[in-house]
Amino acid sequence: MSWVTLSSVHVLARLTTDERDAFEAVGEVASTDKLGGIIAQVTALVRSKVMSFSANTVGADGTIPTGALYHAVSLCRAALVAAQPTMEGSTDPRAEETRQAYLYLDQVAKGEVLVTLSEAAGVCGGAEVMGF
Repeated sequence: MSWVTLSSVHVLARLTTDERDAFEAVGEVASTDKLGGIIAQVTALVRSKVMSFSANTVGADGTIPTGALYHAVSLCRAALVAAQPTMEGSTDPRAEETRQAYLYLDQVAKGEVLVTLSEAAGVCGGAEVMGF
């Protein structure tokens, strides 16, 4: 599985128009300090979960498996939304998406989803969980 650096581009691309508008109204979307800190924390969380299972292989410092990118972005967005002085974007589907992200990371930590550096392992990183 290839590894990627989680960035603000990934997170901002997943914000709804209402979320962006609300954040821009309070001058927060452009604030890299808050989002940068959230990204660093989520990256550390994902990497620690991967390292929790000894058969998993860890990529370069500061990167996460591509299979965890969707889930990492979900956690970043949830933290960003929770940090705002607004209720925009605070919906039940968001809570379920966050729950699924933690579930995936727990599966990685238990070895139910194997993470390797080999492309032969696939780029999905496990079962499809995007239930649209």
